[in-house]
Parts: sequence; C-alpha cells; structure tokens
Amino acid sequence: MTTPTANFEIVANISEGRSEAILRQAAAAIQAVPGITLREIHSDADHDRSVFTYVAAGGVELVAATLALARIAVASIDLSSPAKSGDGRGVHPRIGALDVVPVVPISPEATLEQAAEIARVAAAALATTLNLPVHLYGAAARNEERRSLPTLRRGGFEQLTAHQAAEGGAPDFGPREPHPTAGATAVGARTLMAAWNIALAG
Repeated sequence: MTTPTANFEIVANISEGRSEAILRQAAAAIQAVPGITLREIHSDADHDRSVFTYVAAGGVELVAATLALARIAVASIDLSSPAKSGDGRGVHPRIGALDVVPVVPISPEATLEQAAEIARVAAAALATTLNLPVHLYGAAARNEERRSLPTLRRGGFEQLTAHQAAEGGAPDFGPREPHPTAGATAVGARTLMAAWNIALAG
C-alpha cells in the first residue's frame, strides 16, 4: 500500500504540556481521522504547551483532524483554573486551549493561497462546532494589521475579553465573548518555518 501524497501540514499548538492522559487522547483523536498522518508531538512542561504536526493530501482531512483535536482540548483544558493561571501558568503566551493552528503547504503542488483557504474553512468549522472565537492570521488574515500572531496574542487569555471587545479586535468567526475556559483560537496559513526556544542566562 502506498502512502498518499502529503500536500499540507498543520502544526497545531494546545495549551497543555503536563498531562500525559490528555496528550494521549489528543494524539488518538488525530490518528483516528482517515487520510491523516501524525508526524510528531512535542511537549514542554515549562511552557505548558504541546505541538502536534499532522499531514494530509487535502483540506477535508486536515479540518476533520483539527476538529477532533479541538474537541479534546476544549473538553480537557481550563485556562481559568489555578493550574493554568497565576503561578501555575506556562511561560508561553496563549489565548486558547487550542491556541494556534497554522496550515502550511509542504509539496511543490501546494500553494499558500490553498493553505489560506483550508485555514478559513477550519476556522469556520471550529466556531460553528465548538462555539469558539477564531482569529485569522498570516496569509489567511482579513487585513494587514491582523497578520501578526504576536499582535493577536497580546495580553493572553487574561486580557482576551478586552482585546476582542476593542475596535478592530472582534474575531473573524464565532462569538465576540471568549469561551469561558477555552478562550479563542488563532488559525492561519504560512510557509515552512524553523523555530527555537532558547533560555538565556541573566
């Protein structure tokens, strides 16, 4: 049996890096979607964050896998709890249980424009299915001011209500009020990226 061509990948980040049970559930949910290959899971307890990289030939499978992951994240992660806020908060900025969902073209045939369309479909599905506010960023953003992910994340979950209520801060899909425990999600499209987290002495 041949492996289907992987044209796109999603590098989804959830705000959970400590509970092995939740991470196992999340991985199983992604892997249960036909046509999806889960390539990597990276978890960090200090950041309280995990990254799931999964690939597929097209958007239908990727949207289904993202919804499956989102259901686990929303049901299992409470950003308002002491374990996720105050002294228990991870050091990585976050606005949501399913925090960020970048769609990335990874084959010569796949384009950034196609990735952006997959991102928009996934964003609408997350809002409709789980009542999550969803912000588009990167190549999927509705305007230049909203392309930057750090801008959308500024203030984190704790300031999300004020951020979304401000002029120009409304999500692209879903309610204007954040989900009480799962916050909001940023969904976008970008090219391949290499990133490092480096701790500097002093």
